[in-house]
Amino acid sequence: MASHLRNQRVFVAGHKGMVGSAIVRRLKALGYDNILIASRGELDLMNQTKVQAWFTENKPEQVYIAAAKVGGIHANNTQPMLSHINVGTGVDCTIRELSESVARVTGYSGGLTFDSSKPDGTPRKLMDVSRLKALGWRAETSLEEGLTETYQWFLDNVEDLRQQ
Repeated sequence: MASHLRNQRVFVAGHKGMVGSAIVRRLKALGYDNILIASRGELDLMNQTKVQAWFTENKPEQVYIAAAKVGGIHANNTQPMLSHINVGTGVDCTIRELSESVARVTGYSGGLTFDSSKPDGTPRKLMDVSRLKALGWRAETSLEEGLTETYQWFLDNVEDLRQQ
């Protein structure tokens, strides 16, 4: 992991839950020391105005959403979320472009074969990030840069991962 990432402000929503607390523990183990947390009393994620104000004040550079409605899967299935914020670059890419990026990043020199007679799922995979942009957040890492950093991290840690 690049050392500059460890200095970023990282917000973990739902830090007291099973998943959120595991994320916080892992971030601390990786050396992150600027982890932002907020209890439900401090930040009501259902209140868009308060969320916008909190994001404006705290300016997190990474956001992990592990918050869930109490009651688990049943509650989430029977009481849909009122609002959400997509996190992404706001840039679309095709399956071909993604495949070619992965090949470049990993040094794969074999051929890529595409069968255009078969559908490849959702025609567009572009997320609407307008609400996040309205909060002043912009992606600083392109997809290819993110793939490169992630692949380098994997190469640097592959032996440790195999031992786990």
